Amino acid sequence: MLKHLAKKEKGFTLMELLIAVAIVVILAGVGIPIYLKFQQGAKHAEASTNLNGIKLSEEGYKLANGTYIDCATSPRAAPDQNAVAWADAGGAAGGFTAIGFQTSADVRFVYGVNNSNTTSFLAEALGDTDGDGNRILFVATEAMGPHVIGTDARDAGLAPVVGAAADTAD
Repeated sequence: MLKHLAKKEKGFTLMELLIAVAIVVILAGVGIPIYLKFQQGAKHAEASTNLNGIKLSEEGYKLANGTYIDCATSPRAAPDQNAVAWADAGGAAGGFTAIGFQTSADVRFVYGVNNSNTTSFLAEALGDTDGDGNRILFVATEAMGPHVIGTDARDAGLAPVVGAAADTAD
């Protein structure tokens, strides 16, 4: 009888398991929002990188031809959270192909360039990277690099290039 009482049971107590689960839940509660924020930042970096490329391409086109050129909304009419293959709506005669801009990676933003006159241009990237219906608008001009203008161009009316096409598709 004493031998049986002296034997120690192997395993974890219920209290030890509850404490371990509580620690994991607390770490997940802190870590997941931070991870999602970094993921969102990486998606937004696409817009900045591509707008920088578009700006350089527009400047190169102007040096060669003396004017900036419009680029039709590409690669689609309305942004959503899904990445799609790049396609130039302007084709070889005009648009992004004419300025020499192409991206090999799938894109989550809709891009467009508007030049109200031959001495300036407005390049825009409109996207909904998280699928919540709120879109973010990045713009770049000949004088300023990519920066965020608004977080929902539909409501603010901020997107003269890509916003008009995107609103018709909603």
